This record gives sequence, structure tokens and C-alpha cells, in this order.
Amino acid sequence: MKQILKSFLQKLQSIFVKFDAMLNRLRMKIPGLPSNKVLLSAAGLLVVAGVLFVALQVLVAPDQPVTTYTLPYTQNFDDVNLKRWFSQTGVWTIRTGTLQQSVGGEESGQVHIPLKVPEDAAYHASVFITLKKDTRQAGLSFNAQYPELLPKQHRVYISRINPETLELVAGYMDETGAFITQAQVPLTINTTEFRLDVYVYGNSYLVQVNGQRMIENRPLYYKNGMIGFYALGPAVFDTYKVTLAENQNPGDMVYTSDFDQEPGGAGWVPISGTWQIASKQMMQSDAIFVDAAIGYETSTFENYTLRATFTHVDGQGAGLLFNMPSPYSINGAHLVRYSNETDSVIWGYYDAQGVFTRQGFVDASPADKETHTLQVFSGADSYDVFLDDDMIARDVPLVSIQGAVGLITSRSSAAFSYVEAFPLFGATSDPVAALTGTQQPQVTNTPVPQATQTQAPAAEPTKVVAATPVTVEAVDGGSSPYVGVFDGKLSDAGWRIINGDWKFANGNFEQVKVDGFDYAAVYTKTAFQNFSIQTGFSHVEGSGAGILFNMPNTDRLAGASMVRYSDKRDNAIVWGYFDATGVYKNQGYADVPNAGADRHTLRVVSGEKSYSIYLDDRLIVQAVPYESGYSMGYFGLVTSRAHVIYDEVAVDGVGAVFKGTYESMDGFTDQRIVSGKWTIENNQAVQTVVDVSDYVLNTGIQASEYTVSAKITLPETSDSGGGFVIHMNERGSKNNSYIVRLKDGGKGIWWGSINDEGNFKGQGSSPIAGTDKTFTLRLDVKLDVL
Repeated sequence: MKQILKSFLQKLQSIFVKFDAMLNRLRMKIPGLPSNKVLLSAAGLLVVAGVLFVALQVLVAPDQPVTTYTLPYTQNFDDVNLKRWFSQTGVWTIRTGTLQQSVGGEESGQVHIPLKVPEDAAYHASVFITLKKDTRQAGLSFNAQYPELLPKQHRVYISRINPETLELVAGYMDETGAFITQAQVPLTINTTEFRLDVYVYGNSYLVQVNGQRMIENRPLYYKNGMIGFYALGPAVFDTYKVTLAENQNPGDMVYTSDFDQEPGGAGWVPISGTWQIASKQMMQSDAIFVDAAIGYETSTFENYTLRATFTHVDGQGAGLLFNMPSPYSINGAHLVRYSNETDSVIWGYYDAQGVFTRQGFVDASPADKETHTLQVFSGADSYDVFLDDDMIARDVPLVSIQGAVGLITSRSSAAFSYVEAFPLFGATSDPVAALTGTQQPQVTNTPVPQATQTQAPAAEPTKVVAATPVTVEAVDGGSSPYVGVFDGKLSDAGWRIINGDWKFANGNFEQVKVDGFDYAAVYTKTAFQNFSIQTGFSHVEGSGAGILFNMPNTDRLAGASMVRYSDKRDNAIVWGYFDATGVYKNQGYADVPNAGADRHTLRVVSGEKSYSIYLDDRLIVQAVPYESGYSMGYFGLVTSRAHVIYDEVAVDGVGAVFKGTYESMDGFTDQRIVSGKWTIENNQAVQTVVDVSDYVLNTGIQASEYTVSAKITLPETSDSGGGFVIHMNERGSKNNSYIVRLKDGGKGIWWGSINDEGNFKGQGSSPIAGTDKTFTLRLDVKLDVL
């Protein structure tokens, strides 16, 4: 090093001597130049600045070249040399197997692993985040463009607005260095520990928090690139993982039992035995029955952990069912339970005929009447088993990798006080290590040379009779709008009560019973398709108000879709459908502000293939697929364990129906920004994001035959454009629509369609002569002709 420095200084001295001679010659031709000392000093400063710049680049750059992830990739932060990572801002350290950013203040910190995601590959990134007392923001940057990692990236993070308020934020950095927010979702989770999952696909991404999908299908502005960690204030990151995103529609995987509620046990369906909620526990009281089982029918799970806490009342034999092909039968399910024959715990699976194959067992102390916990980690191709926090089986092969969950007892009665399920990281054959990062004890299980087969109980699974789909004659919401008038007799107004105590009172529609679920009233005069329905209501007692829609029948719930407040807590919205037998199937839920006794509006926008949900004019979820089999039908109102007063029910088109002539540009009463940054002032609508992409402002106006025109001024760039999006199926997306717009800075115009995946297919184009940047674009739109 000393020799290199000496050589460098000798060369630098030679350069200054030659530079001094050159200045003397130059002074003879240009009188009045400053002295050589001044000029040499300035040159020296430039040299020093250059050396410092090079040195800084060496210091902040990683010690290894940028390569590509080999997936799956797991980083447990056990042995990491952060000097090999891109650490642009913040103070990052490795402590106790975690990555920590320890500096507060107003400047955020970012660090990126010197690995790029495989080009054009759909991927899934996961990380555990712990918020500290002074954490303001913490999350991931992704698709960061090397070497411009900070100015060109997407970012998703949990933001602490104040000590009691959290929200999830997602967006990207634009060319001006501003962060463009694409989504903001409130979080009402009472915790400081989170699992953040980002699924990145070809043109969009979605985000889950703690296994629950919170942000849907936001467009990508940067593709490929690096993934990094982001924090404003101190934060802790643990167990980071990247896998291929093989599932285009990952579902929620979170469940916590409600046995302590009144009533409790929602979603649990007995298969055999005698099950009931008693003393705030799920109890099976028949101590004679072999393999008495109950299934949870609302959700299915994959790559998850299932945990149950229970006490034996008589005998021993309690345990878990998991990866059940059907929640109404034990056939095909995996099982872990106490043996009812010996002091041991057994595990295995039932085949399609209900014959049990034991995969192993381990001796255990008698269960007695003590409280015990069984936990199963179900991964991609194997599972691990814990009894009271001790591992008793590891890497047991899975026969069924996903399905419903359940509880079971055999020749015993037991009380289950708590059941929960929550997700693991993606597909993994080592789920416990991925989750905890702790060394597991060595357990030797008793080998079973030949599996002992025990005949399953004779209980018959619940039979589901195939139903013939109902044909519904429906009209478009825009062509036959409805506004509820709550006066006179319900039957005269077109309403039919399915159950509950419904009445018109003081110009409102009221349901007063609070002791049951899914009390419904249906509007029978008209069935609708391609419509929006909005209700206004207040809870008097409890929570559970909502909307039924796309009902094939007016006398039962079978086949209907439903959106309503949760009856378990008033800060959640749930959505799903009733199957052909009338059993409710949940599709998702979202945390929302507490309902309380305030007035709220709930709106559903129902398109051809999916629907969107708005609460108090705020988008909750969009593009929810119809899984009921019906995309049209009657609508109704519903309550669960709640006294509710509805003061508004209105059905219209997918936007406000346009009538007459509109000649202003001062905003629309039901407008919505789909993408970009739009301002409406001085009788102009201006979009200011400069990145090359389509940015959409939805007016909220719905029409079928019309003329629309606008004066459009483009900036002085060669890739700018502007125009109209028409026939939009969904208010929150340009997918399944038509587009006509100027292109190439006004040098031409093209038109075409956008499919349900957001891909554009051109139908025609034409050049435009001249150099003007202001144009008048007019469309004459018929039902099927432009």
C-alpha cells in the first residue's frame, strides 16, 4: 500500500510541474490570468474531489460483483458481511441473527443485497419486521434498478402515523425523485411484529401483511432489479426469503378461533361425534366414539402452521386434522393426535377410503387432564410436529399438501380452548427452521416396518347434492336504476323477508334481531347485471350490516355473494358467497376503521367477471372473482348479530348514469384516480407524472351511446400522449376497456382494446401532420361501434 501511494504521489508531482509550465506559456498569450499558485490550488481541489469520489464509490460498493438470485433463497442473517451489500443510507448491523437499522431522525436508511431477481420471473419476497418504539416506517424496496437503486425503485412499507395508527403504503420513485403512492391501506393490528409478503408478477404486484392480502394488483413501473430493506427510524428484519411466485392468486391464510365468543364456533362443521361450544371451548363429549371429528369449512390452507390447545376430559386421544381434501370428511386428511391405546402421540394419514396409515409415533407422558398444545408445520412436501414446544417429528412426508383443518378425538372427550392457523414462508421443506431459525433437537421415532391400518369410523360425510344452475333474467343497472323508498308495506315495495325482523320505520329499513346470523331481506322486482349498489346504514347494536347481490333466488341465500361488516369485531369487512347448499364460503376480509354507531356507506361495483368493494367511498378490494357461479341476480340486505338501520339503498350502472350535456371541466361528483397524479383546477385536468405509462382518471360517469370531446395539450416530449378510455368494466382498472389516444408527442393517433390482463391490442392507427401540441379529440360512441 505504501509503495502504491509513493508511486501515485510521484506521478502527481510530475503532473503539477508540467501543468505549471503550461500555465506560463498560456499567460504569455492571455494576460491577466491569476497566478499559478491560485490556478494550481484550484486544480488541486478538483483532483482531491475526484480522489474522494472514487474512494467513496469503493467504500459503498459491495466487495463482490452483482449476480442473480438462485431460488429459493433464504437469508437468516446469521453470518452476513454487510460490506458486501449496497448500504447507501442508514446504519445497518447484524445482531442476534437479525438485520437492524439503528439510526432515527429524518433520513431513511436502505441496504440492498447485491443480487438481482431472475429476469422476467414472477417472484415472492417475504420478511419478518419488528417495529421499535421510534420506528416510523419499515419495509422492502423491490425492482430497484442497478446502479440507480434509490431513485428508481418500488417500495412497500408499514408506516406509523401516530402511536395508535398504522398503515400499509406502496408506490414507486418517479423521475423527479418524488415517491408516488399507489396504495394506502389502514392497519388496525395490535402488534409490532409483522410478516410482509410481496408477490411480483409480469406487470403488477400485490402485498400481504401477516398472511392477509391488503393491496391488490398495482401496476409495475420498474421491472426486474434488486430487493432491499427500507427503514425510517430503528427497525428489525428477520428471516428474509425469495421464491418463485407460482400462484397468481395467493389466498389469505390466517385463522384464530372464536370459541370464547357468544355465539362461537363459526365455520366449524361436525363430521362425527358430539361437538358443542361450552365454557368458551369447543368440546367433544362422546368418549366412546372412534375418531370423532369436526372440520373448519371457511378456508383452506397451504404452507402454514396449525396449533391447538386442549385438555382431555375423559381418556386421551385428542389431536389435529390438517390438509383435509374436504372439511366434511376425514378421508384423505393428515392426522396428529394422542393415542387412545398407549402413552404416545401418533401421526399419519387417511386414504381416499378412510383407511388410516400410520407414519410414526413417539412415546409421551400420559396426557392426564393437563393442558397441552399440538402444533404442525405443513410445508411444501413434508411436515413437522411439536408437542408442548418440543419437536417430536421432523420432515414427515406429506400425502396431501393443502386443504382444510379440523379437530379430532378417539375414544375420549376433550375441550379445545384455542385454535389458530397462520402462514409460513412460501414452499419449503424445512418450515420450522425457516420460521424460527433455531436448532432443532434430534428426535428418534420408533420405526414402523409395516403401517398399521385402522378402519375409519362408519360416519357418513355430509352429502352435497349437485344443483342445476338457476337462469336469471337480468337488466343492466344503468338502464333500470333503483332508489329505495322505505314506506308502506314491504311486499308492495318489492321486498321479501327470508329471515329476521325487518320493517319500514321513519323512512328507514330496519332489522332489529341480534341473536342470529345472516338475517336477510331481498328486493324481488328486478334482477341486475353490470351494476353498482350502495347502501347507507348505522349500527344500533353489534356489527354485521351488509349487502347480498347476484342472488339466483329470492327465497334463500344459496348462490348469493355477500359483503358485510364482521359480526365478531366492528373493524373488519368480510366478503364471500353461499354455495349451492347455503353454506357460506369466505373469500377474504380487510381491516377497516371501527364502525361504531356512525353512518357508513357500503358500495359494490359488479362487473362481468368480478366485483369491487368500497366502504365510505374508499376502495377496500377490487377484482374479487365470482366463485358462486353467478355474475347477475337479485340483491338484498343482510345483518348478523346486529340491529341495523338502513337509510339508503340505490342501484345504478357501474358509474353514475350520464344524462344530458356536460360542458365543464371542474371535476366529477364520482371521479376516481386509477393511476398517476391528477389535479383539476382552472377548468383543466392535469396529469403530472412523467414516467412513460398509461395514467387514468375515471369520471364515474356511465353511458352507452354518447359523444365525448376534449382539448388535449401535450408536453414537448416525443413519447407523450393523451386521450380517452371507454367501456371500462371496472372503475379501479383500465383492464377490459377500449382506448383511443394521441401518441408520439402528437405525431399520430391509435386505438384498440385492453384485455383482462392489462395487455393492449391495437386495432388501428393514423399519422398526424404538423407540429401543434394542442388537439381536439372527439369520439362518437354507439353501443358496439366507435
